[in-house]
Amino acid sequence: MLLFLHGNPAWSFQWRELISGLRGSYRCVALDYPGFGLSTAPAGYGFTPKEQSLIVEEFVDRLGLRNITLVMQDWGGPIGLGLAGRRPELISRVILGNTWAWPTSTSEPRGRFSEIAGGPVGEFIQMNFNGFAFLGLKSGVVHPLPPQVVDTYVRPFRPLNRRGVAAFYPGQILGASSYLGEVETRLGRLHDTKTLIFWGLLDPGFPPSDLQKFEQLFPNHKTIKLPGASHFFFEDAANQMVREISGFMNSNGQYSEQ
Repeated sequence: MLLFLHGNPAWSFQWRELISGLRGSYRCVALDYPGFGLSTAPAGYGFTPKEQSLIVEEFVDRLGLRNITLVMQDWGGPIGLGLAGRRPELISRVILGNTWAWPTSTSEPRGRFSEIAGGPVGEFIQMNFNGFAFLGLKSGVVHPLPPQVVDTYVRPFRPLNRRGVAAFYPGQILGASSYLGEVETRLGRLHDTKTLIFWGLLDPGFPPSDLQKFEQLFPNHKTIKLPGASHFFFEDAANQMVREISGFMNSNGQYSEQ
């Protein structure tokens, strides 16, 4: 079965095209983390990546999910790989793209983005204009999306009391360094996991060095580079991804380095 884990500013809606193409052959499960999409959060919930990862683990246990293929992008990577490192026996395969799973320094583009977007400027733009959600889509998709699709993406963030989580997560790139260090430490438990990597090459936040690190961490991998795609690569390459994922799920051999 395939478990889809979304990023920020987004929700499970981001996976609609892949699920539409794969659901006839595989069980597809997608959830919204508390505070995202159509999910609510209990009083006192902190919304941190570690909490979200533990919630996903509880979700998996309650549904009795096993033999899981994780599908992850952006924050879905640290959240999902956190689960995988704690419970490697649940994970059969990994599919990931334009994500990371280790601490980031302030000298890196992602770290500098965290300082700016996770500070007062980013909070002002998101809380007053829902700007982070709109700007993320505009900069992260190469081919313009239909207006109704954009509207659906940003709709959960429109209520004022739902906007804060999108503003909170950029700061967590640096703020959650302790948790990200935990995730990185456990990645060795997944060393032999069969992995499919998609990488939108136009995404400035996830440079080739991130891709190379994943290729080293998961030597049994196949990499699909997407020169015409950016951060939301699944919006620009959905048909290709469905074909590649289908082949990946049906294959049993070892991948060679790509």
